[in-house]
Amino acid sequence: MSACTFFGHRDCPSSIKPKLREALIDLIENHTVDMFYVGQQGAFDSMVRSVLKELVPLWAISASKLSEVMFSSIIH
Repeated sequence: MSACTFFGHRDCPSSIKPKLREALIDLIENHTVDMFYVGQQGAFDSMVRSVLKELVPLWAISASKLSEVMFSSIIH
């Protein structure tokens, strides 16, 4: 399995959410990504976390692994 990182800008238009969802689905389905490292500072990071939360029930992404990544800061 693989890992992927998402770190974005504090300003992010909500119009990118559908494309972001498509990209995350592609990573999960076609690239066997099952671990996501997500920033915690801006609107983009928040959007990534929100889409991943929506996708947890649809795939075998460990909810505990996902929440650990989403809510622990990996950059200090």
